[in-house]
This record gives sequence, C-alpha cells and structure tokens, in this order.
Amino acid sequence: MIPPAMERAEALSVIGHINAFIQSQPWLDFDVVEYRHARLVVGGALSSSYSPDIEIEFRDVFFMSLPMAWHTDTSTPPLSLVEGDEARELNLRFHAEQGHHIFQFLSEEDPRMPCHVCAASIKFRIPKQTQD
Repeated sequence: MIPPAMERAEALSVIGHINAFIQSQPWLDFDVVEYRHARLVVGGALSSSYSPDIEIEFRDVFFMSLPMAWHTDTSTPPLSLVEGDEARELNLRFHAEQGHHIFQFLSEEDPRMPCHVCAASIKFRIPKQTQD
C-alpha cells in the first residue's frame, strides 16, 4: 500500500534533516541503490566502495531524471524542493500527478544539470546509527 502524499512542510523538514547530515560530511558520493515498485532508494557514502552513510527513500515515484551515480558538494545544501515556475515547467513536461513533490539534488559535476525525483514522500535513515 502506498502511503498518502506528504505535506509540503513535512517534506521541507525531512529535507532539512537530510541536508544537515550531508553537510556534516567532507563529501558524499551518491548512487541509485534500488528502484522497485515506485520506490527509489539513493545512497550517499564517502566512497562508492563503502556501504551508504545515508539512505534516502522516495515513495510513489512519478518520474526521475538523474544519473545512476553523482558526486555532491557538501558546502551548500544539496537537496531542495523545486517550486514556482521551475516546478510548473517540470510538471507540464512530465504530467506529474497532483500531490507529488519535485525533489532536486545538485550534482558537483554540473550544478546546471540537477537530479530530479518527483515523488509523494521522502524519508531517510543513517544505517551506521541504527546498527548494533
């Protein structure tokens, strides 16, 4: 069962927590860990040869436009919610369903080509904090 769409304020709160963790790291390499049944998991690690330091899960994914792997500059918040004219343009291009948010990652390789994920909700976990 797909959970209901997340409210904008809740999405912004989760993004704030994710950015706080990412910006506490010297750098992070991201890659697509899994995509299955409209669920996307993206992992961020200090090196792609290590297990993820953070896993970000998008639920009820409507569309995505991103490479399978990218590097992130942690000196600025890399994840945001696309709003305004840019969101309207992407919604028109991809015919996004109402209730979905467009999340944007900035890539260190080319900040002019952001990674986009249109999904109903986002959550994250920090695996090394939950292991014992």
